Amino acid sequence: MSNKISAITAQKRNPNRVNIYIDGSYRFSLSRIVAAWLKVGEILDDIKIEKLQSHDEYEIAFQRAARYLQYRARTTYELNKKLLDLGFSDEVVENVIRRCNELQMLNDEDFAASYVHFRITHRPRGRRLLVHELKSKGIKDEIIQSALSDITDESQLAYDTAKRYIRRVQALPYDQFQKKLIGYLNRRGFAYQECRQTVRLVWDELHAEEKHPLNLITEGDDV
Repeated sequence: MSNKISAITAQKRNPNRVNIYIDGSYRFSLSRIVAAWLKVGEILDDIKIEKLQSHDEYEIAFQRAARYLQYRARTTYELNKKLLDLGFSDEVVENVIRRCNELQMLNDEDFAASYVHFRITHRPRGRRLLVHELKSKGIKDEIIQSALSDITDESQLAYDTAKRYIRRVQALPYDQFQKKLIGYLNRRGFAYQECRQTVRLVWDELHAEEKHPLNLITEGDDV
């Protein structure tokens, strides 16, 4: 066998890939970008074929990574897991992640900062829960602490979180109001003592008019 390329043909179902025929028989397929420099009549030894196929695996993995990152930002951990789950080798995954970082398609610092900003602005929660969520996405501790550095007043954050929920419980008596709102805040990562203080503050604000001196005058009192 001469290992000579006898034909290079585009795939019908995937025009971005080509079939490589050697000595008249189909041998393997490659992405167009990998096969760009191959020519009919060229001799391929086993080492060259192995390098071509390795490069092809890398290109396939990179394209899958690009599509995965297209829809929303991801962490390095998430992309690493996705590519490994798809069956790509450790070496290929490592090289793809390196390239994504070089192209600024992947950045854990930016991800963590944006994640915290979104949560605080749209779905508030305490530092404890934010730390847990970021760790579950594979973010390193030092990056997490940097992303959380702008949270200087967790009492205000707890208050803002409570105000988003208040309409669901404001008509309840205090014991039920307290139980439900403390549970809500605690599930969102706030410490129990912080929850109790916030609930008392919000309750007092809701019922401030009831404590006004004019509202304490009974029906039989003279004005």
